[in-house]
Amino acid sequence: MTDVDKDIGINVFFTDTEGIGGKLKIFPEDFVVDEISIEPKHVVGEYTIARIRVRNWETNRLIRQISKNLGISRKRISFAGTKDKKAVTTQLISIKAHIENVQKMRISDAEVLDIYTSNKPIEIGDLIGNRFKIIIRNATLQDDELQKNLKTSIGQIINTGGFPNFFGIQRFGAIRPITHIVGKHIIHNDFESAVFTYIANPVHGESEESFNARKFLEETHDFSESLKIYPKYLSFEKSMINYLVKHP
Repeated sequence: MTDVDKDIGINVFFTDTEGIGGKLKIFPEDFVVDEISIEPKHVVGEYTIARIRVRNWETNRLIRQISKNLGISRKRISFAGTKDKKAVTTQLISIKAHIENVQKMRISDAEVLDIYTSNKPIEIGDLIGNRFKIIIRNATLQDDELQKNLKTSIGQIINTGGFPNFFGIQRFGAIRPITHIVGKHIIHNDFESAVFTYIANPVHGESEESFNARKFLEETHDFSESLKIYPKYLSFEKSMINYLVKHP
């Protein structure tokens, strides 16, 4: 159990067997996610429905790239649910654009597996679930001990009727577990605190560059200067800061 687990309220394990150790997501191929989709009907319509398989793409950044490639607004692209970045994922995306243009689209580490038109777009929640294939590397338990552990754990889960659908750490942020705090501020109608929790609020464990940039903004509230020093990979934060520069 890590400190981050405890911070978000995960205090117990579901089985009483010893953990097998090891690491997740050493390679994107170690975490394969296939969406079990609710498909819109195959009919003539203004929406292009594409089943896309991507490697190492977070869904929102993928949508941004698709909109850039097609020269259309992001509002014309929709999906059923977001997928992990460091993974190989497959999901349906609807695009309000000509099917020919989508077929010609080329994005690195992205492949269109199937494509058709429909008169209805995909909306958030239009999926039954996701099918996972996960590889754990460098397990500390080996051979007979590992097999015995897995057999016991699986037996306990089956005898209980399955395992609880807990919100895992990925829903809160593995490095910066703040999503629930942002949500709390929004519920209380405190949008300033919600914004600063997201764009500032340095957390130990993130990169030094990111930590120092967030700390500067938290202490100074200087949006213009922060925009200059925030690293490029904090693209969502930079977008919000850029808006605040123009609309303080």
